[in-house]
Amino acid sequence: MKGKYTITILLFIALTAVCVYSVAQTRQPTLQQRVEILEKQVKQLTGRIEKLETEINPGLELKKEGKSSRIFFPLSVGQIVYFDVDDKINVVQVVDSNNMIVELLIREVRKYPNYTVLEPVKQMAWIQNYKTTNIVDEKKIIPPPNLLFKIIGTKTYETAIGGTQTVFLLEPIK
Repeated sequence: MKGKYTITILLFIALTAVCVYSVAQTRQPTLQQRVEILEKQVKQLTGRIEKLETEINPGLELKKEGKSSRIFFPLSVGQIVYFDVDDKINVVQVVDSNNMIVELLIREVRKYPNYTVLEPVKQMAWIQNYKTTNIVDEKKIIPPPNLLFKIIGTKTYETAIGGTQTVFLLEPIK
């Protein structure tokens, strides 16, 4: 009789083990399911990163939406622009800790009958509300690529020889 119970118990244990193994196997995601889970997680992380980037630099959203453009000549009040790595900004004078007078070497699109040319044009401008720490006169600078500027108007200032000069006034979008 003992042997009969022993065999029954062993069969019960074996059957339980098979059931547990089967359940464990059915709960394991397939390779396709794992890929889908990872894709979903990447999408969520990408969304979070984009949200954080927008919080850090709200102007980035304008760039993504196409409401801003690379800086080109001619400039006009109201434009939202960004500088590319080959756009040159020469600091003419650091006015104070947040203002500087700059010479922009930007491109002008010139269209001819058979071709189009981007020609460099020099344009003086005043940049305000831009930290000038570690910036000196006659230094070339390149603002961060995701930093957008709005041309908010013009500014007239007195030159060193006593005259005045009116230039475009740019301000970073924060």
